[in-house]
This record gives sequence, C-alpha cells and structure tokens, in this order.
Amino acid sequence: MKNSIIFAIFIVLISFADVKSFEINCDFQTWGMDIGFVYACETTSIPISSDQTVTNITGIHQNGKTDGDVDAFFIFGNWTLNFVPKGVRNFFPNIKALSIWYSNFDTLHGEEFYEFYKLEYFQIYASNLTTISSTLFLMMPNLQVINFGFTSLERVGHSLFASVDISQLQWVGFLGNKCINEVEQNGNQNSIKEIINKLRVQCPYDDEYPTTTSLTTTTTEEVNLTCSDKKIEDLICDLKNEVEEIQQKLISKDERINKIETELTETQEDTKIKYEEIEANFQNELTKMREETQKMMLELKNANEIFQSRILWLEDELSKISTNPCQCK
Repeated sequence: MKNSIIFAIFIVLISFADVKSFEINCDFQTWGMDIGFVYACETTSIPISSDQTVTNITGIHQNGKTDGDVDAFFIFGNWTLNFVPKGVRNFFPNIKALSIWYSNFDTLHGEEFYEFYKLEYFQIYASNLTTISSTLFLMMPNLQVINFGFTSLERVGHSLFASVDISQLQWVGFLGNKCINEVEQNGNQNSIKEIINKLRVQCPYDDEYPTTTSLTTTTTEEVNLTCSDKKIEDLICDLKNEVEEIQQKLISKDERINKIETELTETQEDTKIKYEEIEANFQNELTKMREETQKMMLELKNANEIFQSRILWLEDELSKISTNPCQCK
C-alpha cells in the first residue's frame, strides 16, 4: 500500500509539469535475454530538446505482432539523451525490459521511471551518469537483472536496494564504473550482497528515502497520515482520502457480491426444493398411470374372454341349425 501511495504521488507531481511531446520511430526486433525472449522497440529517434512526452510511435511490426506484444524498450541516445521519455506505456503497456545506451544522464530518480513498474530487466550502459537516487527502484518490484556498465558513477543512494527483492535477482552488474567495478551473473546471493555493501562504501550517497516521510503502514496495511499545512503532505492527504474512498467502494462491492451470492444460494436451494417437488409429483402421476394402465389391461383381457366365449356359443348354435334344419309347413 505504501509503495502504491508513493507511486500515486509521483503521478500527481508529474502531472503539474509543462509537458511537451515528440514521436518515436521503432525498429521492432525479437531478442533472447536473461529474462527470456522479448519483442523490442529499438529507437534512436528521440530528439534532444525539452520535449519529454511521446505522442505517437511509428514503425513496422513483425508478422502477427502488435503494440501489446512489445515488452522491451531499447534506446540508443548518442551521448546526448538526458531524460527518460514519458507516455511510452500508453503505447506499450507491457514493458518488462528497459535498456538505455549512450546517454547523458547526470542523476536518476524513481519518479522518472514510474510508468515502467513491470520491469524485470533494467540497464543503463555507457553513460555520463554520476548519481543514482535511493528511489530509483522504488516502483520496480519484479527486477531480476540490474546492469550499470561503463558510466561515470560516483554516488549511489544508500537505500537503493531497499525496495528490491534480492532473492529474485539473477544479474547485478556495475562493471567499468568510476567508483565500482563488480558484477554477479549467476544470482549468487552472497556475491550480490557483497556488491551492495561495496556500493555503500565505495560510492557513498546518504540521500533521503521515502520511508522517512509521513508514510507509515499498520499490520492491516491501512495508511495512517498526519495532515499538516505543508504542500507535499496536503497532496499525500488528498491521495489518502482517495484511497479511503476506493476502499469504501470496494467494501460496498464486496457487500453486494455477498448479497448476490446469498441470493444465488437461496435460489439454488429453492430450485432444488421445487425440482424435488416436481419429481415427486411426476413419480406419483407415473405410478397412477401405471396402475390405471394395468386396470385397463385387465378389463381388456376380461372383455376379450367374454368375446371369445360368445363366438364359441354362436358357432355351436350355427352347428345345431345346420344339422337340424327347420321343417317349414
């Protein structure tokens, strides 16, 4: 819940910015990666300007593929790219791999990547990057591969890995950087922990992490905030109110669902009772019809016997007449 609130804050803050836009041209390719095969949009068409939001994407898909199949986004920045394009998720909602080459970043923060929350693979390769904020991976709970290769890295947030599930990491690379030159390619947990410790010692950066804000969670994961006159806390309080409204709506829906399930159960029981009544009536009627049929068969048998005896009597009478013809005068 806490990460969801922080994620919502990022969206609110970004929505206040003066947004400009541009178009991306994709070369669509299929690649085998550490996380499996991906269908990628590769691009070098990001303009170097103040524009930041993607309004259109062009390119020819491979046969049978659509935007919904794109799960990787590769950017080649020619050493001039200094921002992360926004609005990519509007076209490619299933991105799980992001790789940016030859960039001119100085510092990276989590809010720049808020829409890439499905990432399993994150790479910044060959960059002028000097600083990584502790918030960078805050909204990336599924990371398996993290790679920073050949950058000018000097400072790494002390809590960079605080929101990362280290047990699912398969690759952690910091090769060829200014302050560190380490890599673990086989998911060895001890090696990964050693790299994290070396980052804290060799690339120290004691920045703030969101857990130091007014956000706290209870065991029931309900958010408790103390509202004040500070603008950021006002935003948080507004978001809290929205979350509570959503929770109430969910509770209301749960109650409606329970009511429907109860009515359905009652209907099923009524239907079962009615079915049993109908079946019992049918069996009774069937029994009566069988009894009446047997009675009619018996009556038919008796009538047939009477009919046969009458025929025999008539035959006997005819025989008498033929042997003693009538003497007419």
